[in-house]
Amino acid sequence: MMSLDLVTNNSATFRHILWVAWNVLKPNWYKQRELRGTRFQSFYLLQEKGRRGVDGAVGRSIVRRMMRSVATVAKITLVCLNIWVLAVVLVVSLGHWRVFETVDSSSMYDDSHLIVMRELKEDADRKLPIMAMSVTNISEVESYYVPADHDTIFNLDTIDKENDPGKAKGGGGGAAAKPAAKPAAPVKKAEVASSIGGKKSAPPVANPQPPAPPKPKPKAGSAPAPPPQVPPKSSSYTKLKNLQHSCQQRHSQKLPYDKIPASKLSYIVYDEKHKFLYCQIPGAALNEMRKIMLITTKVVNKSSPSLIPGGDVFGKYGKSLKRLADITDAAQRAKILSSYYKVLFVRDPLERLLETYKTKFKAPTSKYFHQVFGSGIIKKYRKGASESEVKSGSSVRFSEFVRYIVDAEHEGKILFNEHWQQYYKQCHPCMVDYNFVGTHENAETDIRNLLRQVKADKEVKPPYANSKQTLSEKELTAAYKVIDVHTLKRLYKVYEADYTLFSYKCPSFLHSMLAADDVFHDY
Repeated sequence: MMSLDLVTNNSATFRHILWVAWNVLKPNWYKQRELRGTRFQSFYLLQEKGRRGVDGAVGRSIVRRMMRSVATVAKITLVCLNIWVLAVVLVVSLGHWRVFETVDSSSMYDDSHLIVMRELKEDADRKLPIMAMSVTNISEVESYYVPADHDTIFNLDTIDKENDPGKAKGGGGGAAAKPAAKPAAPVKKAEVASSIGGKKSAPPVANPQPPAPPKPKPKAGSAPAPPPQVPPKSSSYTKLKNLQHSCQQRHSQKLPYDKIPASKLSYIVYDEKHKFLYCQIPGAALNEMRKIMLITTKVVNKSSPSLIPGGDVFGKYGKSLKRLADITDAAQRAKILSSYYKVLFVRDPLERLLETYKTKFKAPTSKYFHQVFGSGIIKKYRKGASESEVKSGSSVRFSEFVRYIVDAEHEGKILFNEHWQQYYKQCHPCMVDYNFVGTHENAETDIRNLLRQVKADKEVKPPYANSKQTLSEKELTAAYKVIDVHTLKRLYKVYEADYTLFSYKCPSFLHSMLAADDVFHDY
């Protein structure tokens, strides 16, 4: 009992005894199982330790890669930003995007719609249809009709006798009375001058001739004096005389130059050195004249217009010429208008209209006119036009373009673009006394004569104009024959005032078409 109590009371000793007995007496199968468990546990611990080491290395590698990627993205961003800043600096410094374009110097198409300013302040009701005129010989026209609202625009005046000395010989009335009256005026002026100096004798009557020569001398330096030197019997001289005659017949009072709004002078550019100004009419030797002025104003260091690329006229040098409308002082504008030699060039209106269609609507490169005008014309005048045709605006037909012109003039809701605007609404030839009227058809000869007038013939060398200047009768007939004769007659009415003012005869193809359909024409 004592031994049993000793064992049971001392539990630790008892457990130790049991453990020793078990290890001595336990079976072999259990020993093998325990050994396998110990080996597996050791392998697992070693494997887990290795895995943790590998995962740490992988994590560190990923972090390093991410850091390198962020640095790369930052570098690429900085490079793109530098390129963008450089592009902006180039565009701002050069003033246009053409530096990124290729300019074809042989291209016949210009971008004058980007530069030539529109008359946005035309009177809202200015577009009443021009009445018909019964004129058979335009060179002998006595008058032409201009609607009442145009009277305020033109303010026509008599021919300035200082710019037209030939008028003194052939005015009107009695032929004998006029010659006697003309010399009498200088005699009276001489008598007044002699009376101031204390001389009242008769000899001054014979002396008025010597004082006459000094008068041209002060004008010789100001360049307006040469107007009469325009070669007589030339086409430009004939058109100038007809213009002056037509303006004189309708109005006898003229609006002073300082009262002419700047908006009416937006197409005029001027040359201070040679003291002449030029009214720009697109399609009428415009590129040639702008090249001439770029040379005379020393904007370009060239000697011939042929050396200036066509794309540069309205691209690189588009804003290089001085515009009269930019002068805010009305008195200064009036001084230039009164003292400078005033020039404009014109062209047969219907021929110019066809040329405009070819270069602005038919040409695939003229995106501006396709989007701004072409889409609307197709949508309005083409039945069943597809969405793609309307969107592109590049397939305008000539008949659709003509209908647009006629309707726009009749409705009076849309201002004409300068490429088909009438000449008298662009340059106001009865408001400004032009000294020289050149023609697109004779551009080479007329530009040569003009350069002599302004004493710039030694600075500019020929050729002055392109060899092909006009469209053939065959081309005009083929284009206009697709148009209804009644629409064609209305189209002529739109440009009738230009035909009259600048002594252009009604085109022969128009006569033939109307006669073939027995359409009565009252012009």
